[in-house]
Amino acid sequence: MIAVLGWGSLFWDPRELALENPWTEDGPLIRVDYLRRSSRNRVTLVLHESGREVPSLWTSYAGDNWTLVRDMLVVREGVTGQPEVIQHWTTGGGERANIAGLPAWAGGEGADHVLWTGLPPRWDRIDGRLPTLEQVVGFLGGLRPDRHHAAEEYVRRTPAQIMTPIREAIQARLGWTPI
Repeated sequence: MIAVLGWGSLFWDPRELALENPWTEDGPLIRVDYLRRSSRNRVTLVLHESGREVPSLWTSYAGDNWTLVRDMLVVREGVTGQPEVIQHWTTGGGERANIAGLPAWAGGEGADHVLWTGLPPRWDRIDGRLPTLEQVVGFLGGLRPDRHHAAEEYVRRTPAQIMTPIREAIQARLGWTPI
């Protein structure tokens, strides 16, 4: 079985990722936060050691053709020139950064392959640059009303269990609560 981990818009907007099964909320613990300035003024979630540990979501696919699922994720994430952005773990593999107990979790679920998106943090158009909480909230709060829809939707539609320090600040200061 193949498992795909999710924590952001992949959950509510799978697009090219043709789901075989519904998402479940008991995935492995991940360290994630809103650390990537993305398209349409969104600040998106990425795995990072500075993030708070929260339970991920996951969905499954029958069989072992993990490259087919990876290819769907590559298209969905818009990284056709960078397929390595889609991370892969297989049975017998070791622990992975920012995903606590991945081998044990996968074994307990019967997953032979686990895939997830591994985009890096990005701020000021520089991959790897980390924004501060104040920078993220300031950026989002400073968006004109006609430009913040996609950014607000991303934060509000993120599953409620993905509660990070930056999300708490966004909720408190901007009122962008889960929907």
